[in-house]
Amino acid sequence: MKKILLFFHLIFVPSIMFAQMDYVVKAAEQGDLSAQKYLARVYAEGRDGKKKDYTIAYRWLKAAADQGDNESMHQLAMWDNYTHGGEWQSMEEIEKCKKLLKRPAANRYAPSEAILGGMYLVDKKYIEAYNLLEDAASQGYNDCYFALSRCYFEGLGTKQDIKKAIYYCEKAIRELGGRWNSTLAEMYIADKQYNKVESTYYEGIKQGDVQCYLGLAQAYADGTTGSKNLRKAHEVIDVLIRNYPSEPEPLTYKGQFYLDANDMKEASEIWRSLKKLDPEYAEKADNSYCVAMRAFFDESVDANIYETTRQNPFTYVVIIANENYKREIAVPYAINDGTIFAQYCRKTLGVPNDNIQFIQDATYNDIRFSVNWLRNISDASGDKSKIIFYYAGHGIPDERQKDAYLLPVDGFGTDPTTGYKLADLFENLGHLPSQSVIVLLDACFSGTKRDGTMLASARGVAIKVQESQPVGNMLIFSASTGDETAYPYEDQHHGLFTYYLLKKLQDSKGEATLGEIGDYVTSQVRQQSLIRNKKNQTPTINSKIDASVWKKWKLN
Repeated sequence: MKKILLFFHLIFVPSIMFAQMDYVVKAAEQGDLSAQKYLARVYAEGRDGKKKDYTIAYRWLKAAADQGDNESMHQLAMWDNYTHGGEWQSMEEIEKCKKLLKRPAANRYAPSEAILGGMYLVDKKYIEAYNLLEDAASQGYNDCYFALSRCYFEGLGTKQDIKKAIYYCEKAIRELGGRWNSTLAEMYIADKQYNKVESTYYEGIKQGDVQCYLGLAQAYADGTTGSKNLRKAHEVIDVLIRNYPSEPEPLTYKGQFYLDANDMKEASEIWRSLKKLDPEYAEKADNSYCVAMRAFFDESVDANIYETTRQNPFTYVVIIANENYKREIAVPYAINDGTIFAQYCRKTLGVPNDNIQFIQDATYNDIRFSVNWLRNISDASGDKSKIIFYYAGHGIPDERQKDAYLLPVDGFGTDPTTGYKLADLFENLGHLPSQSVIVLLDACFSGTKRDGTMLASARGVAIKVQESQPVGNMLIFSASTGDETAYPYEDQHHGLFTYYLLKKLQDSKGEATLGEIGDYVTSQVRQQSLIRNKKNQTPTINSKIDASVWKKWKLN
């Protein structure tokens, strides 16, 4: 509870100040109200030659209160708060105060109505609180304006009325100079007076109000200043982070901005900073960012990636992550899929960094280059080499020939000739002199997007393409079958197929066989797609090699 400072404003006849104290005491003993109030003030403050003595001060204040003087009754109710420097020490003191305030409040003494009304708000006695605050306001007592504005804003004890809430909050700030700009800005937002939001927050920032920094940053992020501006949102929150480096709350706002923008890489970096700054806050705070990040990292494959000491110098990996298409809708989380898969290749599978080609948003020629790189490196390494080709992005069908294509970011969904034919990929990789070629495809080739809606099919329906056949020592592990969609796992910011592929690598520390990976991924993707999307998604494994052989292969 906020401190309430008590000031004695006693009314006394000027001549008393100059009278002999004996005469003042005698007048007080005879019931003179002004003398009693004067003596209470003298002994409470230790003035006019008297030492501070709360016992004597209380006796005279009570005597004045017993005469029914509203001001004295009010001060008597606040006595414990006053003598403890603006704080009550126990609930018993607070309850005693409430009981004593009822008498002057019943007499419509505005200061008592205001304080008792505020206490009733804390107690959730909203009707009683509103009635007291409204009556105090009707008398022009401005100390109650802000609490009354809250009643109107939240509909506490009265019908919600945002206009009245704004009226009283503006009066409170204007007449008392209080730091309530943050609340006023929220009221403007609720009333859609967006043109006043920015300036109101800035007024509070001038007073050093941290809540106004937070509110302004959020307003920029939400667009409630008139338009969204994430750059300004980050700029404001960065100032707060610099000024208050030990406070965790500004970091949660910055993390939430990244989370809302689906930037899990930056959101995760903020989370790591937050856990380092205040581990207890990170684990217990109930704000939306902390709750989301705890849930994410509990099941996340982006963290706690096992690092092996083993090196696999003859394993070569191409990773293509196509997310941001020039002429087609983006593929959610494809770049994150590729980024994290690359980390697993380096850390868990022990593939040297120079052996990994990771291409984000690959064009047609980028795909050709990566395939040629694999051919050249495999020719140089011979049968010692192992090849992994991973693709996340759009796949498209040829409606006439029923062939499947990888779609480069500069391709057209309606024109298969701008794509890279899947059969050509298999042909180019399948004849390499390698121990094994493993192709991992987090894409569907039916003309649908990751959200299940149509990408480019001229007929507006999903197309079931003919299955491209593996070549040589090749194993093809695809995210979906036939005319199905390869869905995302929204909570984890990955494709559903890629998430469970990485999860198995995480849980097994890279030691799972392809048979174990295949069984796990197929089972989990089928189950979770039905639960989350109410649609089938069935991963498939295709190879000319006998299953008893390839099931024993490992990615490491």
